Amino acid sequence: KDRSDHMKKTFQVEGMMCQHCEQRVNKAVMNIAGVTACRASADSGIAEVEFDEQQTNAAAISQAIEDTGYDVKGEV
Repeated sequence: KDRSDHMKKTFQVEGMMCQHCEQRVNKAVMNIAGVTACRASADSGIAEVEFDEQQTNAAAISQAIEDTGYDVKGEV
């Protein structure tokens, strides 16, 4: 498959304190169609997300993270 539409973005996330928080963010983001990977880190306060731009976008990913109760402070 052509990966030209494959994007990788890093979001700055506030409020993650532990592994449980990371899992909540990962699960919420992975439920979005087009997302192929999500690695949230409470230690660094970021979530690295890989996704297909044809199927979703950064705004939808930010919204999913915020819907789980964390604040997205933008992209890194």
